[in-house]
Amino acid sequence: EVEVGQIVVKPEPSEIANEFAYDLATRLREELVRGEREFCITASIYSDDGGTKDRCGSLGEFKRGTMVASFERAAFRLKKDSISQVVKSDFGYHIIDSVNHVRLLHGINCS
Repeated sequence: EVEVGQIVVKPEPSEIANEFAYDLATRLREELVRGEREFCITASIYSDDGGTKDRCGSLGEFKRGTMVASFERAAFRLKKDSISQVVKSDFGYHIIDSVNHVRLLHGINCS
């Protein structure tokens, strides 16, 4: 399992809007990595995901096979306390903040 937060910037259906959404997500990610922004506040202001926006972008924990493939691959590759590159899915552009990785071995928490 992995626990992540996310910021989703969803483009409107036009090439200009798509470029704007990608540029915004890229700029936000760069500012987060440089420490110029705090993830929770950034998610609550900029994320287009109504289900996580008011929870600092938190998706909580989820297992493999639960999310769309591009998002899931990026989330499970992240090391704890790291920020992903901008990830595109059918839902928009995501910035993923790895909060916690939980690995289970025969029911034993090995995190």
